Parts: sequence; C-alpha cells; structure tokens
Amino acid sequence: MRPGRAYVDVSCDDGFELTLTLPGEVGTTISTRRLNADSYHADNTETGDPTTIDVHSVGYEPADALTEARRVAGDLGIDARGLDRFPQDVAAAGEENHTSAFVRTTRDYLTAELQLQYLGASGTTYVHVVLSWS
Repeated sequence: MRPGRAYVDVSCDDGFELTLTLPGEVGTTISTRRLNADSYHADNTETGDPTTIDVHSVGYEPADALTEARRVAGDLGIDARGLDRFPQDVAAAGEENHTSAFVRTTRDYLTAELQLQYLGASGTTYVHVVLSWS
C-alpha cells in the first residue's frame, strides 16, 4: 500500500486468476474481478501492515456461483452448508439484491470467510472471500 493509505484496490472487468494460500498449505484459485487490501484493523491504520484482504469473483449465474462458492469453501476448509438456502433466497429476492450470511473458518492466525452476493437488477452473483488477521 502507498504510504498514508489504509487500503489498496485492484480491479479488472475481464477478471484475473488469483491463488490464495492459507496457513497449513491450504489454498484455492478463484477468478477475481476485484481485490482489496486494507489496514483498518492495524494499530495505526495509515501506516500499518494490511490486516484484511477482500476478494470479489467474476460474475456468475446464481447456480454457478453457488457451485463455485462450494468449491472454494471446500478448498479452504470452510463448511459451506450455510449457503444451502441461497437458491431459495435469490428466487424470493426477485429484482432485489441479496447477500448470504458468511460461512467461515479459522486457520492458525487467519480467519477465512465466504459469502454470496446477488445483484437483482443484473441477475449476477459474486463469490466474496474475506481473509483477516491481526
């Protein structure tokens, strides 16, 4: 991150492949359209090291996003059963946005969280992964 900035953002409309490796040699690859890192939880947010990484996938149809979320969750050791209601919730949302609850795991010092974000106007769903540590 640049000095004096508490965050950095990288995005690419066409997406790029991102490999995530967690403690214990657990990891996954995800097609990413946006990656953010921030130091909002550091002792000094303006000069501290990053404490959180947010990953937003490329856009998927809702069913494909759920399949991708389950794959990523499985790779990272996250119990994805909390996402099982997502198809029904999206159907009920219609043209409204819907965000699933986070499913998560902790590996050593790092917490990995995953959720699905549905945009009703476009019908597009994104896999959202958050890695945080202190």
